[in-house]
Amino acid sequence: MKQTFASISGQRGSGWKAWVVGHRSQSLPDLPENFEFISVDFGPEPLLFSAKTRAEHHHAVRLDKGRRVFAAFRGMKRSDVLMVVDDDDFISSHLADFVSSNEIQSGYHIKFGYIWDVEKNVILPSNDFHSLCGTSLLTSVDYLCGQGMGITCDNERLITELGSHISVVQRALREKLPFRSIPFPGAVYRSGSLNSDSKNVAATKQGASQAAAKRVGKLKQLERDLRRAKRKLEVFTSIESSQRKIPYQEFEADFLGGITVPELKMLCDFKKRLPLSFPNGPIAGFPRRRQA
Repeated sequence: MKQTFASISGQRGSGWKAWVVGHRSQSLPDLPENFEFISVDFGPEPLLFSAKTRAEHHHAVRLDKGRRVFAAFRGMKRSDVLMVVDDDDFISSHLADFVSSNEIQSGYHIKFGYIWDVEKNVILPSNDFHSLCGTSLLTSVDYLCGQGMGITCDNERLITELGSHISVVQRALREKLPFRSIPFPGAVYRSGSLNSDSKNVAATKQGASQAAAKRVGKLKQLERDLRRAKRKLEVFTSIESSQRKIPYQEFEADFLGGITVPELKMLCDFKKRLPLSFPNGPIAGFPRRRQA
């Protein structure tokens, strides 16, 4: 969480504020400037412990997360823009600047981002980031509330949307207000960390074994993709070699708030660059730096 806080506080723009929501007994690192802790009394969503299916567990996660986000949401203004950040992800230092200089009708999504797979020790660029990670939307508070509804209006639709970025995107598509994409890499999804919900989706022993088998299947598929990608790499000679590596200092400045994350730095090559992995071949057109 200390690393995530540093990432958020690294914003180069002004006018932003971060709320950290947790139970009053929560132990937290020192909060940086512009951060505020919001204490809540309620415990985890009961369905988290009684869910018998994957669908029930996912619904419980949305309710559990949504209720906590709502605790901060109630203090916002309709003219504000909300971004929900998971406690182990990183965000671009350019986001506050982007929000202040662009009109946001419904919202923007992060199309380009990086996936840091902690278990496999790789950095993967993605041009479909918003479909993989919840730390991927900048949403107008006015849009989330809807017409005729106040910010403090506690209702299941709003709670679910605050706990599930997919629900927000689906409503935007139905209302023909699709989110536009941010034209630069906007966030880093830390996948496979110890506190990640993606490692705890099974609510029963049967669910746990199914999840484990699915992870093994995905790993085997990834290995096949990697072998296939290696055979095809020579086809992609037109892709600039600079896309395949990121100077660590640049990555640190853009996503880490200037602090060093040892686990990431260990991945650097002898020139202190983070090598990118491309399971399906290099991504044509992936922007490495913020575009003007």
